[in-house]
Amino acid sequence: MPQNWVERGVQKSIFIACDIVTNQPNKHTINKIYHPFDNTSSAEVMRHLTQLTELLLDPARELWGKPLVVTSGYRCTKLNTLVGGAGNSQHLTGCAADIVTLGSNRVQNYQLYQLIKHSNLPYDQLIAEKCKHSGCNWVHISLSPQGKPRHQAWESSLVGATTTRHIS
Repeated sequence: MPQNWVERGVQKSIFIACDIVTNQPNKHTINKIYHPFDNTSSAEVMRHLTQLTELLLDPARELWGKPLVVTSGYRCTKLNTLVGGAGNSQHLTGCAADIVTLGSNRVQNYQLYQLIKHSNLPYDQLIAEKCKHSGCNWVHISLSPQGKPRHQAWESSLVGATTTRHIS
């Protein structure tokens, strides 16, 4: 049975279970099947995850009006390296999540990105990842741990891993 926010002593989220955002291993995750290691989060990371959920993930789900899937949340250094994350990734502090629409439809993922981009949600960074033909593989959303969001939004290209096109 997954741990929820209440069991961890944190206010319960409307939509998100703790083990989803912290990438706790389960039978569906690569880190348990192929790379067993501890991805347990600290109290500080849990505070960031609570803020991320309350300020961005739950409101994004409400904006979208349908379930969203968190494909990546908090990552320990080892997991971040394994998935090719940036060395300064906000995932390392629990301030970021990668989300997709139910069914992970590329066009709907891009529509979700646009919806959040044009909302008043206090995101720090919003990235439509691996874009091609008006679709994207997933949406990266983060909050600023300092409390002042930069509202940076851009699309990364499917052409190259480091190629990005800044759009705001």
